[in-house]
Formats: sequence, structure tokens, C-alpha cells
Amino acid sequence: MAGPFDFMHIKGRTAGSSNELSFDVLDAARSDYGKKRKKDKKASKASTPAPSQGSYHGVSGTATLSAAPEVERRKRERRTHSLKLGFVAVIAVVALVGAAGYFGYTYMMGQQNFTGSYDSLINRFRELDKTIVQVDAIMANPYDSGQMEAEANLLDKFPQMTRELNALTAEARSMKELTSVPEDTAALSGVESAATARKDMLSAAEGAFTLSKQVKGVAYQADKVWSSVSEADAKAREATEIANAASTQEETQQARDATVEAYNLFEEALISLQDVGNQTPGTVFDLEISYLKKRVAALDAAIDTEDALLSGDRNTAEAKNETYNDADAEAAMLAARFETSPGRQVREAFQVDMTAWQEKYQDARAEAATADATVRSYL
Repeated sequence: MAGPFDFMHIKGRTAGSSNELSFDVLDAARSDYGKKRKKDKKASKASTPAPSQGSYHGVSGTATLSAAPEVERRKRERRTHSLKLGFVAVIAVVALVGAAGYFGYTYMMGQQNFTGSYDSLINRFRELDKTIVQVDAIMANPYDSGQMEAEANLLDKFPQMTRELNALTAEARSMKELTSVPEDTAALSGVESAATARKDMLSAAEGAFTLSKQVKGVAYQADKVWSSVSEADAKAREATEIANAASTQEETQQARDATVEAYNLFEEALISLQDVGNQTPGTVFDLEISYLKKRVAALDAAIDTEDALLSGDRNTAEAKNETYNDADAEAAMLAARFETSPGRQVREAFQVDMTAWQEKYQDARAEAATADATVRSYL
């Protein structure tokens, strides 16, 4: 992987560079100078007489003496030129190192700024997750009636949380446009995915919480209706006991009044349960509604029986009493088939819809976990 300071490496000279051209000129000068020396030497041999044996020529002569200063002058020029070239090379290297240092510093400062901004994004995620942890716990059992207040409080927070997640996504995208480092881009993509997954989690949780609120409301109504059925049944038993013990017109009238009261209670329960059933899918309360209808029919026959007794019509009283007994027996058979409370039946009726929301939540939760792993790997 390319490092931030790779550009500090000074490349080797290439053909046509200024330094190489300078060396070509120097080589040519040396060649010309060498040819000239050979030419001068031949001329010197031709013009200078060969020394005679026995004479002393420690210093060869004028030509030799005059050549020495010229050699020194040319050496000085070469040294000066070399020093100039070296100085220029040093200046070039210092300039490159300076540029590398500047860009390296800029890169490091940019990375520090990026890391600070990235850490800020993660800290904002941590704050959001404090609430999401509460959502997660409720989603394990959204029908828990003890969580109604907590669900309502969380639902109130969802709009602001969604806005914050949208802001995190937008900021991550802006940061991606300012970086070219692959690792940074991958980390920011992880941030985007983590935010999107959390929004999906909140969306699914909102659906589940809203459904849970509806289901708990309907279940509460159903259980309340069934409580009134128990009250109606108790009143019906009381009326039967009074009727069985009645031996006077007054006692028969008391039995009739109690029977009418029980009839009204059962009829109200029937109408209420039918209304609750209209708020649920399918035919949730068919058995219970059939039972209530039989109880209403039985009590209606009981009222007719008591009216016949009060009027002295024993034949009609016996026929109506038989109708009462048949309807009451059928009601008892239906009651024997009851398996669970109406409230639980409501929750079961909506379970398919609730399961769908829970599955959506779990899918989004898994995506969030994958995205979070990418984010953590960068940290």
C-alpha cells in the first residue's frame, strides 16, 4: 500500500536532465583539452633540442614553466564548477525534503482531523444506542402489558432518532467526498450502513409498538367484556334460585326482575363482544358469541315462563321452561369448549402480523451488527 511519504523518494536522473547535459559538456571539454595537450607535446618535442649527456635540466624549460600556472587555473575552475553543481544539488534535495515535509504534515493533520470527525460520528451512535438497547429488550416480548408506558415513551423518541440517523448518513457521505484513503472510505461506508440498518430497526419497532398498542387495547376490551359475562352469570344463577324457591306472586315477581337483569347483562356483553370481534381478523370470538346468544335465548325463555306463571298460564309456563332448559344446556356445552381467555385470543389473532414486524426487526438488527463490525475494525 502506498505510504504518505512515498513522494519523498528522489528519482534517478533521466536522459535530457540539466545535470546530465552539464556532464556531457564537461566530458567534451576534457576530450578537447587532452587532444590539445598531445598536440602541444609533439610541437614541444620538435622545437626543443634533446638534452646533451652530462648537462643538468632539472627544470625542462620555459614551456614547462609556463604550462604549470595554466593547469592550476583549470583545476581551480573545475573545483569551482563542481562546488556550484554540488550546491545546486543540495538546494534541490533540501527543496524536495521541505516539500515532502510540508505535504506529509498536511496529510497527518488531515488524518487527525478525519479521525476526530469519525470519532464524533461514533460517539453519536453510542448515544443513540442507549435508547436502541431499550427498544431491543421490548421487541423480545412486545405484548408484555407491563411495557405499555415504556413503548409509548420510546415511540415519542423515534422521530428525533430518525433525524439524527439521517444527519449521520449525510455527514458520512460528505466526509467520503473529502478522502481518497480506501480504509477511510470503507469505514464511512460502514457508518452509512449502520445508520440505515438502525433506521430500519426503528421502522420495524414502530410498526410492532403501534400494533402492540392496538392489540393490548382490544385484548383489554375483550377481557373486560368477559368480566361482565361472569357478573351476568352470577345474576342469572341468583334469579334461578329465587324462581325455584318462589311460592307466591311476590316471589315470582322477584325472580322475574332478577332474570330480566341477568338478561340485560348478557345482551350487553353479547353486543360488546361482537364490537370487539369486529376489530380482530377472522372469526376470533365465534364460540363465545354463540354461547352468549344461547344464554340470552335461555333467559328470554325464563322471562316468558315467569310471565306465564304470573298470569296463571301453567301450560305456556311449562313449554317456555322446556325451551329455557334446552337453550341453557346448549350454552353449557359451548362453555365446555372454551380453551383460553378472550384477551389471549386477541393477541394470538394478531400474532402473524407481529411476527412479521419482529422478523423485519431481526433482519435489520443483523445488518446493523455486520455494519458495526466494519466500523469497529477501523477504530
